[in-house]
Amino acid sequence: MPQKKSTTVEQAKTHAGPDPTLVDVRTLVIVLSAVLVGVMVGILTWAAEAPNIWGAILAGLIAAGAAIPILNKLVAHSH
Repeated sequence: MPQKKSTTVEQAKTHAGPDPTLVDVRTLVIVLSAVLVGVMVGILTWAAEAPNIWGAILAGLIAAGAAIPILNKLVAHSH
C-alpha cells in the first residue's frame, strides 16, 4: 500500500505561484485611511459653510493626498 505524501504549508506556498491578491493589506489600510481622512475633512469643510461644495471636495482631496505619506510612515514605524 503506497504511503500518502504529507505536504506542509511551506511546500504548498512554493508550488502555488505568485500571490493572486491585487493589493496587500498594508496598502489597503493606508488608502482606506486616507480616503476616510479626506471624507471627514470634506464634510467638516462643507459643514463649516464653505463658499461652495467644490471647495469642500478640493479640501478633502488635498487632505487625502497629504495623508498618504504620513500614514505610510506611521505604518512603517509600527513594523
